[in-house]
Amino acid sequence: MSNEIEIGICDLCGCEKLEFILYNHDRLLGCGGSYDLVKCSNCGLIFINPLPSANQLLESYDRNRYSVFANSGRTKNLRDLYTLVECVYYHTQFKEYPAVVSCLSKILFFPLRPMFRSTKFVKGSNFLDVGCGSCNFLISMKYLGMIPYGVEPGEFDEKIVHDHNLNVFKGKLYEAKYDDNFFDVITLNHVIEHVVDPTETFSELYRILKPGGYLIVAVPLSNSLAFKLFGKFWSQLDTPRHLYIFSRSNLIRYAKKFDFGIIKIRYNSTPSYQFLLSIQYFIEELFNRRFSVNFTHNICLNLILMPLSIILNLVKLGDQCEVIMTKK
Repeated sequence: MSNEIEIGICDLCGCEKLEFILYNHDRLLGCGGSYDLVKCSNCGLIFINPLPSANQLLESYDRNRYSVFANSGRTKNLRDLYTLVECVYYHTQFKEYPAVVSCLSKILFFPLRPMFRSTKFVKGSNFLDVGCGSCNFLISMKYLGMIPYGVEPGEFDEKIVHDHNLNVFKGKLYEAKYDDNFFDVITLNHVIEHVVDPTETFSELYRILKPGGYLIVAVPLSNSLAFKLFGKFWSQLDTPRHLYIFSRSNLIRYAKKFDFGIIKIRYNSTPSYQFLLSIQYFIEELFNRRFSVNFTHNICLNLILMPLSIILNLVKLGDQCEVIMTKK
């Protein structure tokens, strides 16, 4: 197709030997086109090749259907509720409370822990969320006492940004032109797999992060049980929006490439996308029809499969993780 970007070498290691592994299509929104996924023979990085054209990507981020941007009344109400719960969770984690309150909080939130993103709290610090979407996380961080900045190339609710006095730049990260060593904490929650140029993105992140500052990157994982089990039906392939699929070793290698020190790798998979949506994709192809009912948010099914997700996270076979790094 015109304007697609053919990749000749691996973004991570520069190897020219790329192996075709499968082709896929947009199972989430049903946008047209099929896409080849290849794997680097040296480091194992998986990516779409050729990369989709700008028009294909624009269509695949339809703001009325893609969940990050969808803003129906029901979606907004759920997000408002989630933001409230999220604020309570982070306050009990980072603010000083009596020991009994902290203990009760850990017990209460334990089943929900995978739903909450990792962060570092530095009061009065500059905090950046790259790909901030609905800005909910920025709001939570602001009310913890940090100075919130966001970058979002897609559409976002400018009223929310105005009402909460957030600093959100519309565009790509490098276009924001932040100062060197400006941020104390930077988070990318399921963002780096969407970018065309991971190496350039990591380079920019290193430039704008303060020495000793924290970078927290969350991604789906190719070395997961779910990918081995479901193959092309694994929901976190999310073709064509996920241009790259990283393994744990890929992330460690990117960190070393830019002299980031790894503090912790936290597995935080949940049943919804790891199993339920993948099963739905398999059944939809089996019967050659799309379902109007979405399994993903079925509370009963999520509860049934939650213990399995917890076990997979513990044995490091879950299908997503967060890597907490620091700039040396």
